[in-house]
Amino acid sequence: MNIFSKCYDFIDAEFLIQTGFYSFYRQCQGFDGSNMIYGGKSIIMTASNNYLGLATDPRVIEASNAASRKYGTSCTGSRLLNGNLDLHAELEGELASFLGKQSALVLSTGFLANQAAIEAIAGPADTILSDSENHASIISGCSLSKAEVLRYGHNDMKDFEQKLETVRDKKPCIIISDGVFSMGGDIVNLPDMLAAAKGKQNKKVPIMIDDAHGLGVIGQGGRGTASHFDLNHEVDLIVGTFSKSLASLGGFIAGDAETINFIRHKARSMIFTAGLPAGQVAAALQALRIMQSEPERISNLRRNAVKVRVAFKEMGLDTLHSETPIIPVLVGNEGLTCKIAKELFDLGIFATPVIYPAVPYGSGIIRTSFMATHTPAQIEQVIQAFADITKRHELGTIRPHRDHLITRRIRDTFTKSRQKTYSWSEGGTPRDVLIAGTKALIKRKIIKLAHSI
Repeated sequence: MNIFSKCYDFIDAEFLIQTGFYSFYRQCQGFDGSNMIYGGKSIIMTASNNYLGLATDPRVIEASNAASRKYGTSCTGSRLLNGNLDLHAELEGELASFLGKQSALVLSTGFLANQAAIEAIAGPADTILSDSENHASIISGCSLSKAEVLRYGHNDMKDFEQKLETVRDKKPCIIISDGVFSMGGDIVNLPDMLAAAKGKQNKKVPIMIDDAHGLGVIGQGGRGTASHFDLNHEVDLIVGTFSKSLASLGGFIAGDAETINFIRHKARSMIFTAGLPAGQVAAALQALRIMQSEPERISNLRRNAVKVRVAFKEMGLDTLHSETPIIPVLVGNEGLTCKIAKELFDLGIFATPVIYPAVPYGSGIIRTSFMATHTPAQIEQVIQAFADITKRHELGTIRPHRDHLITRRIRDTFTKSRQKTYSWSEGGTPRDVLIAGTKALIKRKIIKLAHSI
C-alpha cells in the first residue's frame, strides 16, 4: 500500500496526450494585443479573463514597475506583522468606496479571499447555503470552516428556499453564491434569493457574493452583481479578485467595518500568508482607476459579448444561460470537446475545453470569454471558426450515446494497453522506458478510435 499509488495510476493526462487532444498547460510566449503567442504563432485569445484588456495596458505596467522599484518585489511577510504597506490601505479604501461598502480587505489571491471570509465567519455551529456550481474556492472555504453545508440546485430558487427553511431560526446561516458563474456565464438570481433570505418575517439571512467575474463586467460602471440588480446595500459581503478585470493578482473582501476588521484578525488565510507585493497592488489600483475613467471599455466588452452570443445562437449552438462575456458552447462528449478545442487552436482560436469533473460527465463545453479589446475583425474570425466547426461536427445535434460509447472504447483500449505494458515492465524497467513502450503500443489504436468521434 503506497500513498503515491494514485499518482502512478493517473492516466487522464497521458490519455489525452496520446490522442493528440491535450489542450492544457500550453506555454504562452507573450502577448500581442488581444492575441497570445504560442509556438511562435499569434492566436486570438478567447479564454482569458482579462475582460477590459488592461493586463497589457502600458499605464498599468508602469504603475506596477514603479511600485516594485520603490517597495521591492515581495512583502516578505504577513500583513499582520511586517508585510503591510500603505499601498494596501490605499487600494482597500478605493475599493470600498467604489463598491459602496464601509471597508475592504486585500489578500494575496482571490482563492484566499473566499477562504478567509468563509473560515472566519462560519464555524461548526453554523450553516452555509451554497450554490451547486459555486467556485472551488468557496467549496474549499466551506470545508475549512467545518460548518454544515446545504447545497442547492444551480440557481434553483425553489430548492434554495426549501433548504433555507429547514434551518432558518434554528442555526446561524449565511448564503454564499457566485455572482457570475465562471463556467456558464449566467448571473445569480439575486432578487429572488434576497426575497427568500428575508422570509415572511423580513429577518434577512446574510448574503455573500463572489464577484470574481462580475467586477468590471456587469453593474453600474462595472460594480458587479449587486449593482446590476440595484441591490448594493442588501449584499453583506462582496468577494472579488484582481486577476480578471483589474489586470493583476490578489483578491479582496468588502463589507461593513466590524466584519472586515474581524476577518482581518481571525482568518488564517490572511494572517499566515505573505502580503500582496506592491507591484501587484499598484497594478490593481491603476486598473481600478482606468476602469472608472474609461467606461467605454465596459461598453465595448458588452457589445462584443452580445455579438458573439447572438451569432452562436443563430448557428444553433447551445450557450446554456450565458448573460455575460463568458459564453460556453455545449458539446457533451468529453473526447469531442477536447478534439474541437484542438481544431479551433489550429484555426487560430484559443478556447478552453471544460470536461468532467469540472462539469458533470457528458456535459463537456468549449468555454469562451471575450474582451473589450477584441477588434471587430477578431470577433468575425472567431465566429467564422465556430461556424466551420459547427458544420464539421453537427454541434447542434449532440449524440451523447454514440459519442460516449466511442470514448469508453478509447479509454478501455488505453487502460488495457497500459496495464499490459506494466506487466512487461516487472523486474524494474525504468519509468521512461515504460512510458516509451506505452506510447509505441497504444498510439495507433487510440488515434484511430479518437478520430472516429
